[in-house]
Amino acid sequence: MAKKKSQQTPDFRNVPFRELVEQDERLAELRRHYARKSTKERRHAADWTYHESAASDMFGRALSRAGQDASMFAEEMPPGFRALAIDSTFAPAILTVGSIEYQVGRKEEALALFRSLFELPKGTEDLETILDKAKSCLIDQDDYESARAHFEAACSVFPESTLLLDGWGYTLSKLNRLEESLEVHRRAVAVAPNDPEMLNDLGWTLGLMERYDEAEEVLGKAVDLTPPDYDRPWHSLQEVRRRKQMRST
Repeated sequence: MAKKKSQQTPDFRNVPFRELVEQDERLAELRRHYARKSTKERRHAADWTYHESAASDMFGRALSRAGQDASMFAEEMPPGFRALAIDSTFAPAILTVGSIEYQVGRKEEALALFRSLFELPKGTEDLETILDKAKSCLIDQDDYESARAHFEAACSVFPESTLLLDGWGYTLSKLNRLEESLEVHRRAVAVAPNDPEMLNDLGWTLGLMERYDEAEEVLGKAVDLTPPDYDRPWHSLQEVRRRKQMRST
């Protein structure tokens, strides 16, 4: 049987989550109910709800693509809303709801949710990866300044994360702040001196700065360390050599 939509349910596209969790009677009841539970019980319930909702959504989409009736799997709200109502500190739901807020045009609401990730304990499961994934909706919208600020804050939490340092350096380069980008990429290589991806991005930044000899040296090392299934350093090196030759002609 298809789920019936409550007449008292505001549309999440028009109402920010911080208001929706108060206005929607079911979300409000979830928050009240789990506020009386222990932290462990809230986290367990949020985790189960989040993955159950995501699985139902994926299965419904698959049925629709196959031309089948998916109404019984239709979710009135995207995955993450109920989980975040249950536990306001559940990082995967913060990421999901923040991304949706951005997609529907509520940038400040999205950024506020992403900033709340920095307040979570450093030992929060998958926090480093979730902080990196938050970049997707920012970069997909070419919002490099917000992405830069996000990565800078993320690197204050995980100062030796090559994943986050690399993202920070990338956003700086997209803003044409190449000297700063170079410094950040050097930090990443200092943490992982034999990582071909970090070396590639450092070498490419040097190439953007037209420091071609240095770029060739770094990219040559990256090529030497590159596994067979990763050819970016080789292509970067060829492009740097092409640009160097064009400048000399």
